[in-house]
Amino acid sequence: MWWLLWPAVAAAALLIAGTLLGRLLPRRHTALAGRHVLVTGGSSGIGRSLAVLCAKQGAHDAAAVRDAIFRAEQELGPLYFVACCAGFALAQRCEEMPIATHRRLMEVNYFGVLNVLHAAVPGLKARREGRIAVVTSLGGVVGLWGFTGYCASKYALVGLSHTLLQELKPYGVGVTLCYPPDTDTPGFEQENRTKPEETRLICETAGLFPPEKVAQKLLDDVMAGTINSTLAREVLLMPVFRLVVAFFHRSWDGIVRDCMR
Repeated sequence: MWWLLWPAVAAAALLIAGTLLGRLLPRRHTALAGRHVLVTGGSSGIGRSLAVLCAKQGAHDAAAVRDAIFRAEQELGPLYFVACCAGFALAQRCEEMPIATHRRLMEVNYFGVLNVLHAAVPGLKARREGRIAVVTSLGGVVGLWGFTGYCASKYALVGLSHTLLQELKPYGVGVTLCYPPDTDTPGFEQENRTKPEETRLICETAGLFPPEKVAQKLLDDVMAGTINSTLAREVLLMPVFRLVVAFFHRSWDGIVRDCMR
């Protein structure tokens, strides 16, 4: 059985090598001066910090959806950088969370982003240039206890972004996925008020980061054309490690079944 683990180990080694090589090689940065930037969720947290950084670099800001994007482009000029930062988290056991809340998480976290991109992508493709940043979460690559609704919405964003990455590459439009750890924002403070103890203890193992640091990392990676942006690069290895853990789970499940007989 152990020989089946070698593909996962090899994939992990390649990912680590790619990460190290990416840090060593010089990266081309795109300037934002004079460009128009749209940041959703720009009133607080990571979105606000990102909007401030963009403005300091000489970019223009407009915040709206669909027809408002059209009006903004008519009045201010074409968009170059679209950053989707809006979203919220709520932790609760799957069966205890009302279906309406599950739907609301998808509506805000997934469809909220899709609505913006659906309106902005045609213009970016027509101009054959631009940048898109989608703020997902560590919960977009690994499931976290108590976050069934939240993780589902963030996994959906990862799938959307990876697909857009392929669709937009021929048009010169870059897509960056941001996987921020727990960030010290008003939304995180609100989330902690109802977070189950199990979820809180799990989340505390990753630490807490200031939004300014997360936003700076995101902006640097977007302007350098980096696909994955995170302050916790080990999270990118989790999908590979899940393949390895699956083999152990089969053994553990057998032990549990034996104990239940």
